[in-house]
Amino acid sequence: MRKALRRRPLRTGCVDRHPDGQADCRRGSGGGEPGVDPGRRADRQDAEEGLSAVSVTERLVLAVEKPLKEAIWGCRMCGQCILHSTGLSCPMRCPKNLRNGPCGGVRANGNCEVYADQPCVWVEAWEGSRRLPLFKDHIEHLQKPMDWQLQGTSSWINLLRGRDRTAPKGWVAHDHS
Repeated sequence: MRKALRRRPLRTGCVDRHPDGQADCRRGSGGGEPGVDPGRRADRQDAEEGLSAVSVTERLVLAVEKPLKEAIWGCRMCGQCILHSTGLSCPMRCPKNLRNGPCGGVRANGNCEVYADQPCVWVEAWEGSRRLPLFKDHIEHLQKPMDWQLQGTSSWINLLRGRDRTAPKGWVAHDHS
């Protein structure tokens, strides 16, 4: 009786090419997305690479959160929402992405130094914070630097999972009590 041979998938070609013209076929079994093995599940592959797979729930929440927050607050989906601390003015609308107050270049009329025809996000934040009695003093709290890995993710889910509370290495939080 003849031993059954195990067939290996044929490489039908690789999409990624190095500058020297050689194909990059280190991973995968050809076809589809470069470097992705179509035989493995995406969530397992992502977990092995240190990435988290986006669940159906996260996609649904994001489908509601993104258009809602963009329409109301001009949200940039940073994944670490601090609207309550900035008088409901999204600090990521600042052209310099400053999370801790104005850059010092606010014009005399309260407009942005970069875009002279637009009001400074931080002038709006200060005025808005005065109208929020519960969070009025939060605008004076020092915010930790952005975690750019959360960009484009749901801040609601990040809040529930505690992802938005992680601080960069070397960052020392101050007590606001």
